[in-house]
Amino acid sequence: MDIQRSSNSGASSEIKTKGEYPHGTPNIIGYITEMGDEGILVEDKPKEAHAANKIMTRLTKHTKYLIRNSQSFKRGQKSDLRLGMKVEVWYNGPILESYPGQGTAGYIVYHLKGEPDPEPAGPPHISGYITSLHSREFMVEEDPTRWSRDKMTALITTETKVWVRKGNKLEKGDWTDLKRGMKAEVWFDGPLANAYPGRGRAVHVVYDPKEIRKF
Repeated sequence: MDIQRSSNSGASSEIKTKGEYPHGTPNIIGYITEMGDEGILVEDKPKEAHAANKIMTRLTKHTKYLIRNSQSFKRGQKSDLRLGMKVEVWYNGPILESYPGQGTAGYIVYHLKGEPDPEPAGPPHISGYITSLHSREFMVEEDPTRWSRDKMTALITTETKVWVRKGNKLEKGDWTDLKRGMKAEVWFDGPLANAYPGRGRAVHVVYDPKEIRKF
């Protein structure tokens, strides 16, 4: 795989990545679909012919590889990467406005088989209450008692991790326990559909069975 070198500035999606661990949300969450000596191609929806988000990702001696282990990280290495692996990538500097985009990885975070399922990291994309629930799809609104733009529809897939909050701890939960009015936090995987309310695949769902509101 050839990653072009270019001095064109492009539009920046830069996230500050100083220190040993990344901060903020990753630039892309996706799957490795190509591998080469200098980099990898990461796509959020590799089964679609024209994926909306794919980035040629250059790997350098400064790229840090981190294995998610519950809410902490373990140091990884480039040789851990495999075709088809799901990764989260934070880029250093601008991502070039080409197709696919091009950028240099600051951090690559992934999960290895045999490690405990990683709990959600960072703040959720939305925290609120479930206002509608249809099979594996539900809507969360920040404040259902008033009109608000803060509402999102979450799709539960086979890769969605569902957690139940018990005090300050998280335990594995079951999406079938979700109920209308229940407090829920959702982390999404990849870009949301350009619609209102936003709509996307949930990577983590945390619910609190003790906090249910009537409205």
